[in-house]
Amino acid sequence: MTAKTVQHRRRSLGRSAGLGLMAGLVAGAAGSAHAQERPAYIRADPAALSQTYGPAIAARVFSNQLTGQRLQALQASAARIPGFTCPERPNAVLVTVFPWRGVAGRAAWIERFAVQCQPVATRNFLMLLEGDNVRVMEMAPGTSNTDPLLQRDLMQGIAGAAQRTAPAGCAQPPVVTNARMLADPPPAPGRWSESWSVTQCGASSEIRVQFQPSPQGGTTWSIPAR
Repeated sequence: MTAKTVQHRRRSLGRSAGLGLMAGLVAGAAGSAHAQERPAYIRADPAALSQTYGPAIAARVFSNQLTGQRLQALQASAARIPGFTCPERPNAVLVTVFPWRGVAGRAAWIERFAVQCQPVATRNFLMLLEGDNVRVMEMAPGTSNTDPLLQRDLMQGIAGAAQRTAPAGCAQPPVVTNARMLADPPPAPGRWSESWSVTQCGASSEIRVQFQPSPQGGTTWSIPAR
C-alpha cells in the first residue's frame, strides 16, 4: 500500500457467484401466458429469497410479472455499455437471485443475468420493492463480490483511478464494462481481490481493487497507486 491508497468501509455480498457454462439461452420476453407461472428464462433457485422475504414475494419475483421491466433494463444496459454486440431484444437467463437486506423495512434483491451478446455478458440489477411497484437499478456488470453500497462507494475510487489513464482532455465519466474476482492471491475470509475493466473516451484500462475486513466492521476497499 502507498499513501495514495484510498479506503472505504461497507458490506460485501459475502460470497462469489461466478457463471458456469450457460446452455440454451432463452428469450427474456417469451414468458408464460399466466403471470404466476415461472417463465423458462428463470433458472435461479428461489429458496434463499423465499426464506428471507416469504413465499408471496418469491412467487412474484419468480413469475412473469417482472419480465417487461427486466427486458427494458437489459436493453438499456446493452445500449449503454460498450464492447458487446447485443441483439435488439437480447436473449437472457436469470441465473441467480441474491436477497439483500441493505434497505431497512423493504424487500430488496440482486438479479444476475447471462445475456447472449458477443461475448456473453453478465448483467446485475438491484430490485427494490416499493409498495406494489418494483424499482430496477443497474449494478456493475460481471461477477463482482460487492453489494450495492460497496459498489456506490467504490465507484469514486474507480473514477479517480481511470482518470489517470484517460486521454488528454477527456471529460467523459468512465463506464465499467466488467468486474471479476481474481484468484491471485487466493480469497480468504473477508479478503479478496477484483479486476474492474473500464472504458473512457475510447481508452480501456484494468483497475485492481483489494478488499479486506475493517476493524470497525464491514469491508474496506483499496486501490493501490501505480
